[in-house]
Amino acid sequence: MFDIARYAKESKTKLIGPENTAVSNVSTDSRAVKHGDLYIAIKGPNYDGHSFIAEASQNGAVACMVSRVPDGLGKSVKNLAFLVVPDTRVGYIELARWWRNQFSPLVFGITGSNGKTTVKDMLAKVLRASSEDGAVLATEGNLNNDIGVPRMLLRLRASHRFVVLELGMNHAGEMGVLSKLVRPDIALITNIGTAHIGELGSQDAVAKAKAEIFTGVRQDGIVILNSDDAYFDFLKDQVKDKSIITFGFNDSADIRGEALDSNRLKVVSDFCKVLIRPKVNGQHNKINMLATIAATSKLELPQSSTQKALEEFSGVKGRLEVTRLHSGAMLIDDSYNANPDSVSAAIRYTASMSGTKVFVFGDMGELGTFGNAMHAAVGIEAKRRGFTHLFGIGELSRLAVESFGSGGEHFLSGKKLCERILTSQSPGSIFLIKGSRSMRMERFCLALKSGTCEQGCR
Repeated sequence: MFDIARYAKESKTKLIGPENTAVSNVSTDSRAVKHGDLYIAIKGPNYDGHSFIAEASQNGAVACMVSRVPDGLGKSVKNLAFLVVPDTRVGYIELARWWRNQFSPLVFGITGSNGKTTVKDMLAKVLRASSEDGAVLATEGNLNNDIGVPRMLLRLRASHRFVVLELGMNHAGEMGVLSKLVRPDIALITNIGTAHIGELGSQDAVAKAKAEIFTGVRQDGIVILNSDDAYFDFLKDQVKDKSIITFGFNDSADIRGEALDSNRLKVVSDFCKVLIRPKVNGQHNKINMLATIAATSKLELPQSSTQKALEEFSGVKGRLEVTRLHSGAMLIDDSYNANPDSVSAAIRYTASMSGTKVFVFGDMGELGTFGNAMHAAVGIEAKRRGFTHLFGIGELSRLAVESFGSGGEHFLSGKKLCERILTSQSPGSIFLIKGSRSMRMERFCLALKSGTCEQGCR
């Protein structure tokens, strides 16, 4: 992958130990280290990676990035090379920056309160449909923060023509750091919602924090914006000297969509007219497709391959996945994560279906002082949209149960909730399951699919 001595020289980093050391990969987890790896000893709030240097060495590390070389490591690490930096978290980012600068792929940076993972996956699928194998590098899992984004950049190789990176944040300043690290050629904001409002204090502050993505966009780069979004004008004003391409369902959008019905999306622009029949559900996924088309609009990709890729896109696991259960009931698995906007979208989608609707709802995180009111609003909306039951788990979901009123039940135990779900099934019932990652709502989806509570529902 690279030579330690070369990096130390070019980055002016102190090097202790063997200089003729070649690194094949980089890891921040001593347990996952393989032979030839560089181990980054990151210090977190509850751990210090310097405590695991010996383990990393035993697992095959040939070098470590440290802020200090601990005493008493013994002979087991005598052949290790040490890159010594003031702060390993910063050093990790600087290493990723140096590595990113060795290559010149077309880089997409995607952020937004909702839909960024879906758009990232749609975009990667579209690009792969028109490229040779191995030409596209895209964010895996939830590697979208100051640990995950450098990890993805360090996987960059000369064979990659396109890089599609999801950029997340939960506090002011974080997006700017990531954007300047990634230096996207094309930056896309899906929308501005209320995710992380507890940390940032207001939706205006969320918009300002997301707009930090513009700070790292290359001089001749492009910004993709949602012209239907309430913060469109604000974001447009922040762009300043970059080209803007817009998407949306309004007539002024550069990439204009028309939802003919639940199964068809008509897309019109100056460069294409296409009819898409999506597999994925929900109006929000139609606008995700418009965002994807906008992001690729300057690449002159074959229209037929883009259309086919979007029609074949089957969604992200845990995002409005619809399954018919053995009981005849229907499961809508939207358990991947939750914030007020995505919960409202899931409620609206479920409300459009015929059947007895049951919402299995877990707490939404990172809402701070807004949490009580936003959970209560969920119960009100679910009742107004025709749900007959709301089963809540978590402290804050109790407020949704109370505002829902008759048909609302709160559970202290996952097992009790699981048992209630299994006994409330009928051929005409529809179960929407959603909550933040910390609530592990996928366990209830597994229980419904298997017909048993032995799937971690404690």
